Amino acid sequence: MHGFRRHLPSPAMVVACSALIVSLAGTGYAALKLPANSVGSRQLKNGAVTNAKVKRRSLTASVFKQGTLLRGARGLQGLQGPKGDKGDPGPSTVTLPSGQTVRGEFILDDEGRTAGTVVASSISFGGFRLSSLPALAFVAPGGPPTTNCPGSSANPEAAPGTLCFYVALKSNVVTTAPYTIGPGMTAEDVTTGTDGKTDTFGALLYADVAATGRAFIEGSWAVTAP
Repeated sequence: MHGFRRHLPSPAMVVACSALIVSLAGTGYAALKLPANSVGSRQLKNGAVTNAKVKRRSLTASVFKQGTLLRGARGLQGLQGPKGDKGDPGPSTVTLPSGQTVRGEFILDDEGRTAGTVVASSISFGGFRLSSLPALAFVAPGGPPTTNCPGSSANPEAAPGTLCFYVALKSNVVTTAPYTIGPGMTAEDVTTGTDGKTDTFGALLYADVAATGRAFIEGSWAVTAP
C-alpha cells in the first residue's frame, strides 16, 4: 500500500500540469476564433499571400501596378453582321409634285406709316419650289370662292398652277399685290411694282397705306403645283 502511494504525483505536479493544459487549450482556441477584421497588412508576412491563396478570377486590373499587365495581340476581325432593314427613301427633289398643295398664313403690319407708303412681307413655299411661276389671285374678306381659288381664309385651296391669297382682315390699306420673291429684290422693286427677278420658292406681298397710322392686312394662302 505504501509502495503504490510512492508513485502518485504530488499535488504541486497536478496543479502545474492542469495549468499547462488550460494554457495550451486557450492558445488553440484563440488561433481558431480570431475577432473580425483583426488581421491586416501589418499581421501578414512578406510572401504570405501566394497564388494558391488567391481565389481564381477574383482580382481586377485596377489591383495591379500600371504596366504589370501586358496587352495581348489583337484578335482576328469578326464576321460581318447581317444587313439592316432599309429605311424609307428621302426626298429626291425639292420640286413640289404636280397636284400637291402647300398652305400657310401671311400678315403685313406696321405702325406710323404715312399715306402713299407701303407695308410688306413675304411667304415661303415650305422648302419646296414650283416647276413654273404660278398665277396669282386674291379673294377679298368674305368674298365668294372662284374657280382658281375654291377655298376660304379658314380652308385655303388653289387650282393647279395657282397661288391664292385669302384676305381675312385689313385696315388702312388700299391694295395688295404679290410678287414672286427673287434674289436681289430691293425696296424700290416693291415701291414701283417692278419685278424682273422672279423665282419659284415663295412670294413677296405689299400693301399701299391709305393714311398716316397703323396699317395691316392678314389672311391665309395656298399654292398647288401645276
